[in-house]
Amino acid sequence: MKRKDNEIKSGKKQTVLTIKSPKYGDTKYLIDAEDLDRINVYRWTMQINKKQTYAVTYVNGKMTTLHRYIMNAVDADYNTVVDHIDGNSLDCRKSNLRVCSRRENSLNKSATKRLEGELSTIKYVYKEKDFYRVRIGKTSKYFKVLSEAVTYANELSKHIYGEFAITQEVK
Repeated sequence: MKRKDNEIKSGKKQTVLTIKSPKYGDTKYLIDAEDLDRINVYRWTMQINKKQTYAVTYVNGKMTTLHRYIMNAVDADYNTVVDHIDGNSLDCRKSNLRVCSRRENSLNKSATKRLEGELSTIKYVYKEKDFYRVRIGKTSKYFKVLSEAVTYANELSKHIYGEFAITQEVK
């Protein structure tokens, strides 16, 4: 299978980098228009890692991801991470990226699927008999109504984790 060339469509504020893969099809990444010249120097391909798809290339013989390249973190140490603020690995605009530590990055991971039903994607809220328990760190509080528990979890998460907090809603 021959890898196809990348396609770039540039707009006024953002640019779309399309990576064409015979195996996975076309994948579109959003980048800022100002990064076009830097990005266009390299041939990008895809790497699928768990549930996320990343654009990768080699810079000075070292594999790097598009988001690390954009944020000038190619040579950063192992504990330095470039985080996609909204969790979407296809949005590599600077407004959606931040450099942080591995610990900070772990704070804004979405809930792992632990139950079926209403709590399947809610982080920090657990069903216990007739109550919903919010637990973050050493703080624990019980609620009879799920929406109140989620609201409290959101507020507490923002207080503890700041910009890395996950806010969520009941579906």
